[in-house]
Amino acid sequence: MFDRCLERLRVAAPLALNGREEIGKGKRSMEIIAVRRPLVSIVINTYNYAHFIEEAVESALNQTFAKKDMEIVIVDDGSTDDTAERIKKYKDKVKYIYKENGGQASAFNLGFENAEGEIIALLDSDDYWHPDKLKSVVGEFEKSKRLDVVSHYLDVVDEEGRITGVMPDPKLHGEAFFEDPPLQSYLRGRWQISPPTSGITIKANCLKKILPIPHDFRIAADLYMLALLPFHADEFALIKRSLGSYRIHENNFCKLDKIPLGVGRKSDTQASRSSKANPTPPTVGLATELIEMNRLASKYAESCAQGLGYDSRLLREKFDAMRIEQEILLCILQGKKFEALQKVLCFDDPALRGRLGARTFKMVSHILAVILPHSTYLWLRERYRRSLLFGVVHRLLGQAARGRPWRV
Repeated sequence: MFDRCLERLRVAAPLALNGREEIGKGKRSMEIIAVRRPLVSIVINTYNYAHFIEEAVESALNQTFAKKDMEIVIVDDGSTDDTAERIKKYKDKVKYIYKENGGQASAFNLGFENAEGEIIALLDSDDYWHPDKLKSVVGEFEKSKRLDVVSHYLDVVDEEGRITGVMPDPKLHGEAFFEDPPLQSYLRGRWQISPPTSGITIKANCLKKILPIPHDFRIAADLYMLALLPFHADEFALIKRSLGSYRIHENNFCKLDKIPLGVGRKSDTQASRSSKANPTPPTVGLATELIEMNRLASKYAESCAQGLGYDSRLLREKFDAMRIEQEILLCILQGKKFEALQKVLCFDDPALRGRLGARTFKMVSHILAVILPHSTYLWLRERYRRSLLFGVVHRLLGQAARGRPWRV
């Protein structure tokens, strides 16, 4: 399926043969050397995650996939902890690149520039994979030459490695991600429910069409990729089992999912760390950053759609709905309940139009998130999710929207 051997011509004068030089012949010799190109490049971007990076690297090295067909590229975005020291023991097994801090987009771009594989597998430095991840993903790619993006579920784990859930959660989001063809679904405002970065693998030729990632994305760079890939990927596939672990800890967006309107994607917080002069709680700062990243993703997606001659109206409205949800969360964090309720009344998701039950359910959920004390809402939500009613309600709400799922 994949041609992984490149021919390189090397001109030598004089040429060393069996340890001896050809002398006096006055000839230039030509040698053809076959250089094996890796099938898969694992790209890890990191920033001050020394206490997690080793587990991420070990999980990549311990894959059941053939070592000769993979490479690991680590881009350190200016870490000030002992990341570099911890990576030294892997110096013969990875490409380690240190750069000045420039944000997640710049780290990804540098990693992609140095990746030689035909498939790019993304891994956050605070996550880790199951041993059969690459073998499963590559096996999926081999089913169809048109496949450009393969994703899979991730276990959600806490800092001690205890499993607390799965992302994306099929009980919450259903199993119908993209209808077929994916671009038409996307342009109708049906945003793909995607796993986080560590669950995404992309064909290099497809990824190149959306690079470089704008440096504006100092965080949440995967949001840009997910917003642009539907315009260039022929097919998407979802493996409906967990092939890795997605870690929740104090320095990533995941903790925002503890707030009623989970809207965040995990990201390094290098661009949004609070200083002594800025007492804003980190979650407020992160929510604000995410709203800006959503605005940027919307801008680039709409520009791409228009450039290709597509009607971007519903896509823009979908991004607007996402932004309003994020603004509701921000208002809740800031204690601005009246303003949050005003935004709830403005919420209009194009994917829910014509589905009165789903729209009503969403509206009630938002209102409860605003008016109830945070702890009470979380307790009520957890009890509901564990009840039999949860499965019944979400199956009924999903039936009207469920088209043909991703090929699985």
